[in-house]
Amino acid sequence: MPPIVNTHHAEAWNGWEGGLWARNPDRYDRMMGGVNDALLAAAAIGSSERVLDVGCGTGQTPNPGSDLARATAAVRPLLRRPSPTQQGMGSLTDPERIREVLAAAGFVEVTATLVDAAVLLGRDAADAAEFLFATGPYRYNLDGVDGEVVARARADVERALRAHETPEGVRLRRVDWLVTATCRSSPAPPAPENSLRGDADRS
Repeated sequence: MPPIVNTHHAEAWNGWEGGLWARNPDRYDRMMGGVNDALLAAAAIGSSERVLDVGCGTGQTPNPGSDLARATAAVRPLLRRPSPTQQGMGSLTDPERIREVLAAAGFVEVTATLVDAAVLLGRDAADAAEFLFATGPYRYNLDGVDGEVVARARADVERALRAHETPEGVRLRRVDWLVTATCRSSPAPPAPENSLRGDADRS
């Protein structure tokens, strides 16, 4: 097995941060459910096509225009550093960075389109706030912060989330980047010199 270069990322996914994701699959599905229609429409998968779904989970840093960003404004000044897992997926919130990474990997026709969708974050404001403060970016940044400061920020976030409570749960507007790209076809590698000579000899 090759050595792991990003040890912090591996430790996070195999530790408490990965455990949080594993314990909350239904919640993360609800958080992403609103963008699935747009994703599948953009993919336009045909009946004869095969699909490899590669991903690092669900959820990501919210777009500044989303309800979640506004509801969590009280704690945002304390979230100065991306958590280890967020450094990967959370770094792809800038369309120019997305294009740069995909172009370097050999993709062309890269597009990034904003998708606006509604998501359910929790049963009520208290449940949603508890979940948020258990996620990587919050826990990673709030470690070592005075407990009273964290408690006040959490109370402010919970209070802001109450405005989004519905009979179904805390419903928020979410804004994400929907990215499409085409893998550039690589030319066939040249045949080995010995193979060409052998063909010539046989002719």
